[in-house]
This record gives sequence, C-alpha cells and structure tokens, in this order.
Amino acid sequence: MLPTQLDLIPSESQDFGIEIDFIPNSTDPSRVFRAMTQLIEASEIIDERLAEAFSITAKPILLLQGIEASSLLARLRSAVQSVDDDALKSGDWKKVVGTYLVNGKRELVKFMEKRETISSAEEIYDLQRVIHEAARQTGLPLETDPAVPAVEVAESVSALAQACSSLTVGDSAKYLTTGRADIINGNFRVTTQQIEGLLTYHTLVNTETMILKVKKPDFLGESIWEFRYEGKRTPVKVADEGWLKDFHDGKIELRPGYAIQGSVEVETKYGQDNEVIAIHRRIMKVENVIPKERLV
Repeated sequence: MLPTQLDLIPSESQDFGIEIDFIPNSTDPSRVFRAMTQLIEASEIIDERLAEAFSITAKPILLLQGIEASSLLARLRSAVQSVDDDALKSGDWKKVVGTYLVNGKRELVKFMEKRETISSAEEIYDLQRVIHEAARQTGLPLETDPAVPAVEVAESVSALAQACSSLTVGDSAKYLTTGRADIINGNFRVTTQQIEGLLTYHTLVNTETMILKVKKPDFLGESIWEFRYEGKRTPVKVADEGWLKDFHDGKIELRPGYAIQGSVEVETKYGQDNEVIAIHRRIMKVENVIPKERLV
C-alpha cells in the first residue's frame, strides 16, 4: 500500500508539513510554488512572533526535511537554534519550544477554518488566550502576560491568508501534523486596516520635530515615503502639499542619504490591553532638507 501524505510527516512533535493540492494540467503553474514559498515564509515570521513569548532568547529556524511530489508537500521542522540560558540548552527544552511553535501555527489555521474574516476584537483576544495557554504549558518563563501581543496574533493569521491568495479554484492548502491535516482556508481574508480598526481602543496624537533619513521618496503622488528612523524602515506620509509640489516640480534637491527635518504628527493607537496597535506619522511641515554630509 502506498503511504498517505500524513504518513510522510515524521512522528517528531516539532515536525509539520505544508501540502498544496492542485488540478493537473491547470494553467499558471507557478502559483503553486508561489503559495508554497509564501506559506513557508509566513511560518518563519509566525515562529519568530511565537518565540518572543519567552523571557529567554530562543531563535527559531525552519529546517527543510524533504519535498514530495504528486501534490506539492514540504516536510519541515520548527527548531530552536540557540537559547541564551545555560540551564535550557538541552535538546529536550528545544524540543518543547519546537512543539509549541508547531501547535501555535495549528491554532492559527484552526481559527481560520470556519471564518471568512475577523469580525470582532474579542475573536482576536480569544485566539490570543489560546496561544498564551500553549506558551504557558511549555513551562518556560514568559516575557509578558499575555505571551504574544494581540496585534501580532492577528497579523500572523493575516500572513497565512495572504500566502494562499495566489491559489485558484480547485487548489487547496493543508497544514499537516502527526495524525491530522487541517485545511488552510483560502477564502479567509483580513487586512492590516481591519485589524487596526478592530483592536484600537484609544488614540493619542502629538506633534514633534523630527529628522527622518530619506530611504525611498515617492515619485508617484501617493505621498507615502520610506524613511529610516531609529534604525528601522519607517513609512511616513508627507502632508506638506506646497513642499511636495516643489519637489515634484524639481525645485527641491534631494539626493540619496539626505534627510528631512520637519514637524511630524505622530498618531499612536492602543488596544484594550494598552499594547501599541499601530503608529502613523505624517510630516505636516517640512522645515529643512539636510544634505548627507551634514548628517555625519
């Protein structure tokens, strides 16, 4: 008897599989590989978020165990590369974390199963509590309570949904663990804007003078620029229309490495648990363009 796809998943609790079924001879074959790539990348991002639950430093990595044909099946392992506490460096503790990562992703998939979107903040908080309980059961010290912020839980679900967006009618994706296969609902959709709207409980707005290093100007008129601030890529809307017109008309010299100093409106949105849900920045008035050599 030929083995089933479930038989191809090893019995180790850190192991899982992603399987994509498709109709043979269908067009746009690259969609299957795009979806598989995006599902693996989403799994990596989710593992990083889930691993942040612990007060120790656990660096998760995905290990490719094998690939099977007919349907497309990737066999993977959620592993831990390093733990910074000497008392927790044994393989058993790493296995505990790996099992938690596998189970956490399964809970996200199960959440999507009978939904087409997220309709209320309470749904997100319910899922957050499930993830927290899974983290608590590892016995490892937790960084915070709850273990994973609600916005990261919701964005993890969104990442799985986005990964399936290239699949078409007749395709299906499954999350495989020992003895079970859970459908990754390809009809589920939730946007960042939806998540932000559902979770926002109160908003604070303040204005401050900031220096933002230009990484990617907007030449298409949407006014969303990419800056570098505090060592991170930061999207900021430039709302100074007079300055923008001069820039688009070529009256403003702006070379790579330049920075903008200006009055920036910072809107911070908080959830019911006082966790930051989102931060939006808008440059209301450009006061100065700073050449690269003056930033050194």
